[in-house]
Order: sequence, then structure tokens, then C-alpha cells
Amino acid sequence: MSIRSGLATVVLVSGLLSGVASAQDVGETVVVMKTTEVKVGKDVVHRHQPGITLVVGAVNNDWLWVNNKFSGWIARKDVATLPEALDHYTAQINKSPRDANLYNSRGLIWSARGEWEVAIGDFSEAIRHNPRHHVAFANRGIAWRNVKNFDKAISDYAEALRGFMRSDPDVI
Repeated sequence: MSIRSGLATVVLVSGLLSGVASAQDVGETVVVMKTTEVKVGKDVVHRHQPGITLVVGAVNNDWLWVNNKFSGWIARKDVATLPEALDHYTAQINKSPRDANLYNSRGLIWSARGEWEVAIGDFSEAIRHNPRHHVAFANRGIAWRNVKNFDKAISDYAEALRGFMRSDPDVI
């Protein structure tokens, strides 16, 4: 390998690696790309799953403070911006078109962007590939509510609740 091609490889790889965790600023919405721990001090208070969207409240070098039900610090390397995450999940769906979790995760990104009809399509695909995907039913219910189709929202919420009860009877 020549020095020139070696340098090009280093630039390409560093660009790809930095692309997963680029320019997150306070107020920006980011997407969890791999299971990430939420920490307060040294304590892990929660683990967010891929596809969850979070709002950055503060930045401290390689750590982002996120505010939601479980607020705390997450590793910057474990999240991506909305456009980066959308590209990532679309590429993954092209590789694994039957993976319900990928469609659900991409649906969450469309939801965060306010593109409810597109989100409904992805949540519907997740459900088509896994009719017992109760989280996708819940997410689609939220999307139906946002487009003011309340009958479909209620139906999806009911199915989600049945699924949650099957998986964890103590959920209520």
C-alpha cells in the first residue's frame, strides 16, 4: 500500500467513525445506535435501546447529558444525528429487510422528524414482520394519534397493552 492510499484510508475511516457521533449540540435530537448506559455519577440509572431519540441537554467532551424519563450522561459514540441514523437504518433494512426491529427504529426517527405517515409505514412493516411486536403497536398508536386517526390509535394502544401484559404482567 502506498503512503497516498494509506492516508486516504485513514481519512475515510476517521470520517466514517466520526460520522456516527458527530456535532451533537445542546438542544439537538440524537438517536441511540447501540444499547447505551445512562449514568449519573458512576451509577447506571438506565440502558437505552437502539432507535430511541433523545434531546441533548449538555455536552462534556465525549459525554452528552440527555433529558427524558431517565436523565443522565450517555457516551457520544453511542448516538448519531437524525440524518445519520436514518441513513444507517435504511442501509440496515436493505441488508435485512425482514428485521422488524430495524423498521421500528427507523419509524422512531421519522416520528422525531414529525413525518407521521412515513413513520406509520415503518411501524406497519415492523408489525407485518413480527405481529407480536407490541412496542411497534404502541409507536404506531402514537403516530395515528398525531395524524388524528383516533380509532386506529386506540386499536393499536389496545394491542400494545395486550402485548405488554403477555411479556410482563406487572407492567400495569
